[in-house]
Amino acid sequence: LFRSPEEAVKLGWAHGALVTTFPGDTTMATVEQVRAFAKGGSARIQR
Repeated sequence: LFRSPEEAVKLGWAHGALVTTFPGDTTMATVEQVRAFAKGGSARIQR
């Protein structure tokens, strides 16, 4: 899943930031959304 410790930290940070945008105590973010956000993408909803 992770290619390096640095990637793991970046994805963890991105997931932590994204999880605050969802209601409730669980995440609805997909791995693709987390990876896109970690690469500098937007946290805005894309439908």
